[in-house]
Amino acid sequence: MDKKHNILIVDDETVITELLKQYFEAANFNVTAFNDSKEALDYFTLDPESLDLVITDYQMSEMTGLEFAKEVRDKKPAMPVVMMTGFSNPSLINMAAAQNINEFIEKPFVNLRTVLEVVEKSIEQHSDTSSHMDTLYNQFIKILKMAVDDKKPDDSTSVNFIIQALEKNGYDRNKLEILKGIEPLLTEHIKYLKAREIYIDLKENSEMRKDRINGKLSNIESSTG
Repeated sequence: MDKKHNILIVDDETVITELLKQYFEAANFNVTAFNDSKEALDYFTLDPESLDLVITDYQMSEMTGLEFAKEVRDKKPAMPVVMMTGFSNPSLINMAAAQNINEFIEKPFVNLRTVLEVVEKSIEQHSDTSSHMDTLYNQFIKILKMAVDDKKPDDSTSVNFIIQALEKNGYDRNKLEILKGIEPLLTEHIKYLKAREIYIDLKENSEMRKDRINGKLSNIESSTG
């Protein structure tokens, strides 16, 4: 991106807004962050045209991310909105897709580089719905290929959200039906890959603990021998 884009970040958690603000400023964005959704909305209302994208959490105390996104879109209908949540469920995914949220990112983030790619893509393609839908389709295929290779996808966007967004925007029916048939199996396999990664980490930590315990035991035996 040649232009230095302006983004607004809203999340109740200070640690999240500070993390994203630092990361995106380092990536050459102008960032304004709020931990209060009403204050963020007041700021947005002052000059909607100065902002290029909004990142909002879903679960916030004053209003939900979907409510915040609706207020934003009432003032600037074409505004790209990326939603974050640590409480993903099918109902929320459906509501986000129905509201044409550009991207739906699950927390905790797999890596911030993926979040940056999501933001750049949303800004570049928000004026071209067809191009955005093709990108979402390709994103699904990328996740699928990684899962088939037994690699945990590093993409934060839910495959369920991708399908809902494609369906909402009238994407190619034949392609969509194929994806819908794959999605339940893909979702379960991703769960397995995530669980496997956790198990591997736990096993490695267990081996380290055993080594330390054996070392302590050797010290005890040598001191009492």
